[in-house]
Order: sequence, then structure tokens, then C-alpha cells
Amino acid sequence: MIKLGQQMLLSKNPSLVFISNGITPYGTHFLERIAGELFDFKLHTIYSYEFSMGKWQITLKPILNAVVLGKDEYAIQHYNLSAIRHSYSRYLQLVKEIKTISPIAVIVLGYGNIAHYLLIEWCYKNDIACLILGDSNILGDCNSGLRSFIKSIIVKRVVSCCSAFLPCGTLGSQYFEKYGARPEQIFFSPVEPDYSLIEEISTDTVKSLTMQFKFDPDRYRLIYSGRLVAIKRLDLLIDAFAKIAEQRSEWDLLIVGGGSLEAELKMRIPDWLRHRVYWTGFVSSQEHMSALYQFADILVLPSDYEPWALVVNEAVCAGLALVCSDAVGAAFELLCDGENGRYFHAGDVESLIEALLDVTKAENLLKYKIASKQILSLWRKKADPVDGLRCALEYCFRT
Repeated sequence: MIKLGQQMLLSKNPSLVFISNGITPYGTHFLERIAGELFDFKLHTIYSYEFSMGKWQITLKPILNAVVLGKDEYAIQHYNLSAIRHSYSRYLQLVKEIKTISPIAVIVLGYGNIAHYLLIEWCYKNDIACLILGDSNILGDCNSGLRSFIKSIIVKRVVSCCSAFLPCGTLGSQYFEKYGARPEQIFFSPVEPDYSLIEEISTDTVKSLTMQFKFDPDRYRLIYSGRLVAIKRLDLLIDAFAKIAEQRSEWDLLIVGGGSLEAELKMRIPDWLRHRVYWTGFVSSQEHMSALYQFADILVLPSDYEPWALVVNEAVCAGLALVCSDAVGAAFELLCDGENGRYFHAGDVESLIEALLDVTKAENLLKYKIASKQILSLWRKKADPVDGLRCALEYCFRT
């Protein structure tokens, strides 16, 4: 364990460095909160790459003291020789930046790329406290054989090099404990959106989107928000919606996001149902993304696996009911089965149909929607991300 107490006494306004894969709305919001609420520290942000999964419209505020190393690069990790060399070069850039700052602690968002893994090792060898913030959870830890053996070696080494761990929730805590983290080293620091963007949507934005997509205010809507890729199982949702569409004739489906399967998924919808399915494509404006929840009643997340899924936070903040697979990390904390929505078995279309029929019943929908905001309120009191980080740093300083 890195002992930081003496360093704190010798430092005036000590620096924290936050290492992130790419620029995202929720990451930027979290960092702005750190900079604004942890007054004892000066925050420096280093982005290993410019983009995470999409090109969001984001302006980085001066308070973040941000450096972007990978301009116009996506944080997509490959393991061929060229990519490994590039990652090693990025690691050297990270070290160079950190040396100029001389931080008291480094917070690393994820260890899944080579540059970040090497940086964690470097911090350990140079007596700099390293904290891991990540959405890994025990549900996704399903490798076997050689892959499991190699992963175990790598993750146990990462855990042994770190001072504290900042998982999103209970499932993340179980994951880090499996690989050697002690319970007293673990502090919840869940990713969260800027809730005010959802709670304070302007009427002009709502009117603009109503005109753009020609939403009928008298209809109900299911909403999916995310990438259109295989693991998200939009095929399952489309098939389930087609099965219930006649019974739920007052319901439409709103699909928010883009991806490689868009054309294939559009072809999957029966001709007679296509006028009831809306496609927005990738929405780069967080304001517009937040406003789209105002046109929906139920978030459906049919993924085979989701480490966390920030869209769950967004949906319950907007007062939506939930239908999620039992492989969604955020649902473990924010979906109470039978109170604000329903679970279904991942990959099971009949289970999804059953859940959709239950939540779309008129006598159930309103009570589920009301309960969502109450459940989110309790979660936010239990697991505030900045409070979690503050407690983690205090733990490092007193150890």
C-alpha cells in the first residue's frame, strides 16, 4: 500500500491525475464534479484517446486541465504488433505527462488496454497511489480454460498494484474481491449522467424533436438506447415487439443509436410494423439524447451483457419503467423486479415477451414509472461517485 499521509502534509493543493480512454458526456460531468467539489486537490485530466465510442459534442472546461494525447483516435484496443507498439508509445506519453505534474495519486479509468496496464505498473514502482475506476462486474467474468488462467494472472497483478478500487456497484465490488481486493479498499463510484440535463429539458428542445420525428403525443413508446451491435440483442427486442404489437396496438418502438447492424435490423422488422418503429441514428448532442426520454415510457435493454449501462440511470431519472435482461450491471442496483419494471432471462425471447406484456399493462405502467424515481433517489444517497472517490482518497492517505 502506498502511504500518502506524509506526502499530503508536504504538499500544498496536491494534484490528482485522472486517466481516461476518451471524452464522453458522463465522464466529463464526473470530472467537473471532482474539480468543483474536491477543493483540496488540483485535477489534471489526460485522455489517452479523443473518442471512446462516439463523437460527442463536448467542450472541455479549463477546470479539467485536460490534455488529449490521441487526437482523432478511437479507444479501440487491438493486439497485433503495430497496435502493441502504438500502445507502448502511448504509455510513454502518459508517463511523460504525469512526471510534469508530480501527482499524489493517479485514477485510471479501466485497465483493459496495454498503455493503462503498463501505467498502473509504473505508478506502483514509483510509489504513486493508483486507484482503478471501472465498470467490470462479476457477471461478465465467464472466461474458461487458458483465457481464464491468463486473465487471472493479469487482473491479480493489477489489483496488487492498486491502492483502492472504485467499482460502479455491488457486482463490480464482487469482481475486484474475486481477484484479491480487500473489502476496505473498495468504494462505490458509479458512472452517472448529468441528471440536471434530464430533469430540466427545455420546451424548445422537446418541440424540435417532436417535429423532427413526428411523434404522436397520444401514443406510448418503448425506447432502446445504445449501439446497434450483436451483443446488444436488438434482434431479440424487434422479434418480441413484433409478437406483442397487435395486443399492444397503442405502443411504438423508438431505437436510439447507430452501428454496424442497422441495415440488417431494419430488414428484420415486418413490413406491416415498420411505421411504428422510429430510428434516430447516433445522437451526438447530450441535450437531445436526454430529451428523447420524454417521448418514451419504458426503457428496454435486451443485452447479453452490460458491465453497467448508463442508459438505465438516464431512464429512471426521466421516470421510465424498465425491462432489462438479467445481465445488465446497472439493473442490479436500479431495477427492482415487480416495483419499477421487470427482468427477463438474457437471450430468451419468450421471457422478454412476458416482461413486456406485464410492464405495458395500463394498471402496471404508472406505478412502475413512479417507483423508478424513488429507487434512483435511494441509490444516489447510497452511491455518490464523488463521495466514493473522496472516501477512497482518505483511505489511501490514512493507511
